Amino acid sequence: MLPRCAKCRACLKACPTGAIVEDRFLIKAEICLTNLNEMPSDHAFPSYVPSDAHSAIIGCMKCQRACPYDSKLLDWCDEGEKFSEKDTNYLLKGEFSGKEAEDMDKRLGRWGLDLTAFPRNLKVLLER
Repeated sequence: MLPRCAKCRACLKACPTGAIVEDRFLIKAEICLTNLNEMPSDHAFPSYVPSDAHSAIIGCMKCQRACPYDSKLLDWCDEGEKFSEKDTNYLLKGEFSGKEAEDMDKRLGRWGLDLTAFPRNLKVLLER
């Protein structure tokens, strides 16, 4: 935490799940959207997660986007995998087996991502 953070509180105001609170330095990881996004698709999002909170397939970063000290880093990005419409439809379907599942799992695994989180997370983004 930077010294200026005590007065700023932009991250606290931006957090869609209330995982950043006034009275403690640590984020409440158990309710942080980034943590919830990493759960398998068979875990429903809790009712306290507003539908407009979703902005990424994995992660959230709304606190980082609100932070004036992180503004220079917001456009930094590593090129990841490219997904076709066919790939997206496959991920939305959520039925993973055979060679196609192995190939997709390998592509996502290079980035430390788990195939099982994608169907639910993609659906909530597309519903926005």
